[in-house]
Amino acid sequence: MLIDDGSDKEELFRRSVNQLIKKGIRPKLVSILVGNDPASIIYTRKKGETAAALGMSHETILLPASATPFEVQTIINQLN
Repeated sequence: MLIDDGSDKEELFRRSVNQLIKKGIRPKLVSILVGNDPASIIYTRKKGETAAALGMSHETILLPASATPFEVQTIINQLN
């Protein structure tokens, strides 16, 4: 039985990030957090810590729980 623990994917991702950094490109992870759910805040913070550990920059955009899908999509479009 073969169990995929994700370690090969993680190593491949780490190498890809390092190759980009060597080319002068610093990847960036942007998280959009809508509302203030404590579990989501922790999850987003952990993603930022992981990004930093990989040498990536990280930004969290905080939106109120009242944000509309259109507002979120507008931000996504601006980022892309």
